[in-house]
This record gives sequence, structure tokens and C-alpha cells, in this order.
Amino acid sequence: AFCANLLHESQQDLANLFAGRAGGAHAERFDRAGWAAGTLGQPLLTGATAAFECQIATALLWETHYIILGRVGAVHLSDDPAALLYGQRAYRRAVGLEG
Repeated sequence: AFCANLLHESQQDLANLFAGRAGGAHAERFDRAGWAAGTLGQPLLTGATAAFECQIATALLWETHYIILGRVGAVHLSDDPAALLYGQRAYRRAVGLEG
């Protein structure tokens, strides 16, 4: 099982930490973030915009990486939907599209 966390736009420092831009050993990165247990027992990042607790459906080795697919068993949404995005080597802000 695993949890996929969608960071809040205020969590750029946390994104940099897990991307390895803040230095430190891999295990220490987890100690520097706030965590809470989800309803299915997976670790949820404190302050995340959304968290998806999943059961592994399959894993595929593709060249040098694994692609892991999961079945979502629980969804946790914050009251503040401002998500952190990254594209073209910079952090971006999601904007709503009016219909």
C-alpha cells in the first residue's frame, strides 16, 4: 500500500526537501516532514491539499524506474484546494477555468 500526497502551494520547501535540493540523508527527509495516519493506515503529509491512500494493483519495471499503479481506497481533501504544481523547471500555481 502507499499514499500519494498532493502538496499545497505553500509547501515548496517540502517539495525541495523530497527532491533532494535541501540536502540531508534520504531517511532524514521523512523526519523533517509532519505526518498523520490515514484511515487505511498510510502516512499522510500534514498540510497536503489532497492525499490518496492506495493498494498496489501492479508494478512495472520500465528501464531504470518502476511504474506503480494503485487502486484508490480513501481520499482526503483539505479545505484549501490550492495545489502546488511544477513545470518548465519552476513551481506554478493552478488556476480555475471559468466555463
